[in-house]
This record gives sequence, C-alpha cells and structure tokens, in this order.
Amino acid sequence: VSSWRTDFTIVVAIITSIFFAKLVHMQWRNASDFNAVFWKAGFPNVFVDKVKVQLRNALLGINILVNGGLGALIVVFNFFFLMISKNVNEAIINSLALFFILEMDDTLRPDW
Repeated sequence: VSSWRTDFTIVVAIITSIFFAKLVHMQWRNASDFNAVFWKAGFPNVFVDKVKVQLRNALLGINILVNGGLGALIVVFNFFFLMISKNVNEAIINSLALFFILEMDDTLRPDW
C-alpha cells in the first residue's frame, strides 16, 4: 500500500542517507589525515618498545574503524531504520537520533 506518507518517508530516507554518507566520508578523511600527521610528527621515534608500537598502531586503527567503518554502518541502518518508521515524524526523529550517535564522538573530544 503506497501513500504519500510512505513516499515521503522514502524521500527522507534517501536524502538523509546521502547526507550521512557525505558526513561519514568527511570523518573518515579527517581520521586518515590525523593518522598521517600523527605518523609524520615524529611519534614513531617516541615508541621504541615493540609493544608500544603495536599499541599505537592499534589505536590508529581504532580511529579509522570508529570514524569510518562504524559510520558506514549508520548510513545503512539509517535507511532501514526509517523504512520501519510508522509515520514521517518518527522517521525524522529516528534520523536525528542516528545523527546524534554519529556526531557524539566529535562533540565530546577536545579541539586539536
């Protein structure tokens, strides 16, 4: 059964998914830039111990995972989350909740 509410929900899902995809791409690019600057700033010389080098590499990998990989999952969840919404208002509220999750780490971190 297709109604204008269902059609509008699909439009909202597509538009917000495009918005989230752009936002995730920017976050992934910024995380990659941060890792490159961290690497070039001479920090590899500080980490002499093999365990510390592995820890540094793990932390840089987690940075990429959180800002890129999990963000990409939010783009996918956004579309399905909005499609199961009962009405347009619920779809918009669900999309705002996903936006909050995506931006929470940027809000809580200090400015570098």
